[in-house]
Order: sequence, then C-alpha cells, then structure tokens
Amino acid sequence: MLDVSVVIPNFNRARLLERSLRSVANQSDSPAAVVVADNGSTDGSVECAERFGARVIRFEENLGFSRAVNEAVRRCSTEYILVLNNDAVLAPDCLTRLCDTAGAYGAAFAVPMVMSETLPGMMDAAWDLLALSGCALRAGHGLPPGEPYLSTRPVTFAPFTAILVRRSLFRSLGGLNEEFGSYLEDVEFCLRCAMAGESGVYDHMARATHAGSATDGAWSPQMVRRISRNQLLLVALHWPRPMGMRLAWTVFIGQSLWGLMALRRGTFSAWLGGKREALRRWRDVRSRPRIPGSQEILPILQESDSVLRSSAHQRYWRLYSRLTPSGGW
Repeated sequence: MLDVSVVIPNFNRARLLERSLRSVANQSDSPAAVVVADNGSTDGSVECAERFGARVIRFEENLGFSRAVNEAVRRCSTEYILVLNNDAVLAPDCLTRLCDTAGAYGAAFAVPMVMSETLPGMMDAAWDLLALSGCALRAGHGLPPGEPYLSTRPVTFAPFTAILVRRSLFRSLGGLNEEFGSYLEDVEFCLRCAMAGESGVYDHMARATHAGSATDGAWSPQMVRRISRNQLLLVALHWPRPMGMRLAWTVFIGQSLWGLMALRRGTFSAWLGGKREALRRWRDVRSRPRIPGSQEILPILQESDSVLRSSAHQRYWRLYSRLTPSGGW
C-alpha cells in the first residue's frame, strides 16, 4: 500500500467521478486513503463515492476547487497527497510511478503525462509555463506525444489535473490560495514552491487522461472571468514592487491579448468583469507583506518566460513575443 491519500474535489459530476474512482481502485498499488471533497452535490455523487469506499467530506455549498482541496488535505496524514480532478482517469501504474519518481528526484511534486479524451492521441498537459505577463501556457496541450515530452525531467510549474504533492510542503505553504478558487491556483501554488526553493518532476511514463472543463465548460463565461481575475491577482500578489515600465508593459500586453482571445469567443464581457474584480482588490492585495523567497521571483519568471517564447507556436504567444521585450524587466 502506498503512503498516499487521493483527494478528489467534486461538484455534481457523479458519472465522471465514478470513472475517476474506478481508476483509483484499479491501481497496481493501492493508496492508503481516498477522499472525495464534495461541494454540495445533489446528483448522487456522494452515494457514488461511498460505494467505492471513499471517505466523503460533505460541504453544504460549493466552496470552490481550492478550498475543497485544502479542507480535504487537512484531514489527511499520509506522506503524499494526489490531487485528482473528477474528470481525470489514472493508468493502473500511475500512482506507483509518481511515488517512485518523486522519491528518486527528491521532488516536492510529481505529475504524469495527461492525454486528452476529446482529442484522441493528443496530450492535454505535461507541465505548465508561466509568462512574465502573468498568463500561463499548458505545455503539450493539443500536441501528439513527442520530444521534449518523452523524457522525465524536473519542472517548475504543473497543472493540478493529477498531481502528487508532498503533504508536509503543501501544509507549510498554506495549501492552495483560496482567493483564486479555480484556474491558475495551481500555477500560483507552484510559484510559491519555487520561491521556497522546491521543484517538481514530470514523469513521461506515468499516464492519465482528462476530459477537460467538465464543470464550467471550455471558454465559458465563468471560466473566462476567473482566469481573467486570477491573472491579475497573481501579478498583484507576487510581481516585484515596483514593477518598472518594461515589466508593466509586458503584463498589459499579455493580458490584453488574452482579452482579444475572449472577444473572439464571445466572452469579452466576462474577461472585463474578471479584470474589474481584480482591480477592486488590487490595492489591498498589492500591499500585503511579501512572502519569503520573493526576491527570487524574477529569475524564476524569466527562465519560464524564455522557454515559453522559444517553444510555443500558437498565434497568441507569437504576438506576445513580438510585442513585449524579452526578459521583461
């Protein structure tokens, strides 16, 4: 038995939850515990989780992804936590591989290659990259498996679709930022890991599949509003004070271009609403004490931004690279 607790946050997705739980039950080495943090579901999700023997933490209302995960982790006592989306499915040896690789690398977290269900044969995610603009790229998304994704390697940022995290670090960092709720909460957590001198590892042999956007829907107004808000909150929390004109320009261009993408998809009002929400909180968030290690943020961001500029081929990132100074400070 692995010294791992699998934590699955859920809201009204009983059918998907059942698939996810079955994949956990079919692991070659069983986890010590399975915890479903249910955000007030009314569709039989709780009963589904109980049939699989999972411990269910029931909330009366939808507390959001981050708080649900934090509440569940507080009640776990294992060495590792595997946070798993309710629309993700693990390959039978995924847990064992992630534990072995995390131990071999001494990593704070470990992530698998996540394949897409909606794009057969294509990746959903490998790791994340964070730009100096505060916008993030899911590396590998929509691409067939190939280099550099066919090698196990250290990573700085990773999605919380399926991630193994050392519980002691999760707790020492205070868990996920509940202000973010969902979207970019994983990037923000990994940024704090990096500033604390911790990094993760990507294991290309560990596999999972992901349906994607099962709760809100791809490019839904809810998704766009939250991402738009959290992009700016991320900058308010962690970017240098003062930023300087070059870095401020990079933030403005990167986030404005993302707004144009929302405009093309008919969700510009949601993007604008997210920015307004963040701006109302900007002064309060910006005035908070800096966290330990914050002096290291520019080298962390510059390295990630440099990799992103050299490897991303989407039109958005090409425009970002043309319109912003490399280095961004």
